[in-house]
Amino acid sequence: MEGASHIGDDMLAEILAKLPLKPLFRFKCVSKSWRGLISENHLRRRLPLLTSGVFYCSGPGPHNGPRYAFASDDGGLEECDLDFFPFLRSSTLVDSCNGLLLFYAAHPAAFYVANPITRRWRALPRPQGRTRLSILAFDPSASPDYKVICFTGWRPRGADIETFSSETGEWAPGELNWPGVETDAMLATMHCFGGALYILAHSGCVIPVDLATMECRAAIGLPEPMSPDGRLGNRGGSLYYSHTSDHDHELKIWTLGQNCTWVMRCSVSVSELGLGLDSDRAQVLAFDPERGVVYMWVGGKLVGFDYERRGVFKEWEFEKERERERPHLIQIWVFPFSNYLSNCLS
Repeated sequence: MEGASHIGDDMLAEILAKLPLKPLFRFKCVSKSWRGLISENHLRRRLPLLTSGVFYCSGPGPHNGPRYAFASDDGGLEECDLDFFPFLRSSTLVDSCNGLLLFYAAHPAAFYVANPITRRWRALPRPQGRTRLSILAFDPSASPDYKVICFTGWRPRGADIETFSSETGEWAPGELNWPGVETDAMLATMHCFGGALYILAHSGCVIPVDLATMECRAAIGLPEPMSPDGRLGNRGGSLYYSHTSDHDHELKIWTLGQNCTWVMRCSVSVSELGLGLDSDRAQVLAFDPERGVVYMWVGGKLVGFDYERRGVFKEWEFEKERERERPHLIQIWVFPFSNYLSNCLS
């Protein structure tokens, strides 16, 4: 790296911004000046999106556990092992959010948060109550802190919860009261964005939960009746919602505008996407937070669809363990690289 000392910081930043994310992490160890340069805000804003955090299962068999891979630009998947986490085989992956994993072990009961990118993990103190549903909330564009929300009991229109904060290192009891929504209508489809956890309800609304106060805000009505494959996401500073209508297999995308009104951004027939697949269903998995792009699961493929240009720009094939097995996608992450992600669990 002796020759690099003769390159100015501006030129070096231009070079580093073009590198893949994983070697960039390694280059932070070259010197203090490189570490400082890679950690600076102006460089982080120019780094590529981490569009490739993919969790999937390949079907029944000895390798049917959750697997982790990066989706490379050449259309393939680069397998990444999780062996850095010592409790991988004695615990269960229960949730993931923006680059972090939440594991739960039943005997003895314990929660773990792991970062497969930096290969770090942390054991959490044991909560007091019995966990019925566990949610991980993490926004790497805003803070290195995360929260784990355990639902310990259900009420007709609410729930008892315990919340772990990485900032305090402690669990805190609380309760949530759904505004005018029965608990039976609440779904496990959630999205963490802008300091809130947005929860879909099949009664036709979105419930925002303020992560700072752990209180529910007013419900936001959906633009159309709830679809089973409804998905929330964000782009810029706005909340997005999408689903594929059952009667005409139309992929529809809205953004939440002023006064909590939804604005249609896209409506296109799945058959018009030109994927050459038998399925008419296109399940949106994630929104690109900076571009007009959604990532979909269609016919056993991960597909990047540009809804502004109305075209598919990328497809990823999943390797099959056996010829007759079709992979089942669990989760895909799409978020801008942030130093908060690299600092998390440090």
